[in-house]
Amino acid sequence: MREKLKYQEQLYEKEMVASTAGIVDNLTGKLRDLAFDFGTRLVIQLISSHRKHEKEESAEVKED
Repeated sequence: MREKLKYQEQLYEKEMVASTAGIVDNLTGKLRDLAFDFGTRLVIQLISSHRKHEKEESAEVKED
């Protein structure tokens, strides 16, 4: 009976490890996607603000 319980305990531990690994992998993937999206938005904002700044400077030069 003890051996059977010990075996069952080991099976549950393996299942728990596998489930935990799946959760961590899923979370890691979502964090990676979030970081990529955030970085992409940041780069786009920097580029668009740089272009806006260049247009404002060229408009000031034309006025002078």
